[in-house]
Amino acid sequence: MIVDPAIRARDATRPANASDDPSAGAGSLAHGMAGRVLVADSLAHARATAHVGRLRVRGEAGFDASAHASLTRRILGCARLPAMTARPDGFVVAELSAVADALRGVDLAGLLPELAGCAPRRLLSFAAGRLCAEAALLAAGGELEAIGRDAAGAPIWPDGWVGSISHDERYAVARVHRRATLAGVGVDVEKTVEGEAFDALVATCLTAAERRRVAASAHPGRAATIAFSAKEAYYKAVHPQVRRFVDFLEVEVEIDDEARTLRVGAAPMHRDASALPRLLGRYHDLDPHVLTVVELPPVETHQRSAARQLPSLS
Repeated sequence: MIVDPAIRARDATRPANASDDPSAGAGSLAHGMAGRVLVADSLAHARATAHVGRLRVRGEAGFDASAHASLTRRILGCARLPAMTARPDGFVVAELSAVADALRGVDLAGLLPELAGCAPRRLLSFAAGRLCAEAALLAAGGELEAIGRDAAGAPIWPDGWVGSISHDERYAVARVHRRATLAGVGVDVEKTVEGEAFDALVATCLTAAERRRVAASAHPGRAATIAFSAKEAYYKAVHPQVRRFVDFLEVEVEIDDEARTLRVGAAPMHRDASALPRLLGRYHDLDPHVLTVVELPPVETHQRSAARQLPSLS
């Protein structure tokens, strides 16, 4: 979700991959639905074949997960699950309207004690994001586990896994990987900006080089949104490594529209450029939204490739 830069600066210490904060493969959501897996089916089967007492759960400062089954199991106890699409590219996607319909009449406040006092819309988006995350974990070969929440709101992933969650007013998305394959991952979903929102984003969030590329684009609003979304995804991916706030203008995004790939790294003129890794990502169209993912490779892989200079797209 696009926020005013002042608000993001205020939340500078907020950990990446917070719950309000889904790689390869491009295409629209409609295209991705072909041959889809309805995650609800496999989760319903899991409900019938496993016992809550056998669930492995984690506890931490913000939410004692040991006191609760996964959100999926909590919801299955009183309602049907919404349809969630497990895409071939690793994302699990749900529309918030479908989640709202499936959970109509459900006391979300009672099911989510970790969010006591939050507004109904916040409860819905949190639930949608967590359901996608649990489904993504299951689809990636993990167990159906409760995902904890730390004191600052960031998800605590099961041992051996990394993941990321994002949602806006229409979609919730998540992606989960084994830690052996990625050290970190960031996802973000944004609605294409236009009008005053476009002007504000370009003025405050894009570097001079990015502004030139946006101005030359056949679809400036889409190009600006992709760049912004990639920066958000990058921040989530690198936070476990850099452990600090990364400003929009510290990083620069290069977009290859033909391959639908992203190159994201430190802006050339930034004083701390050497401290920020140069990472690869992809973007996907969910018209009128865009979905981005940026991946942080394992330490050994990243160290081997750090010296390799990627050609500039500018």
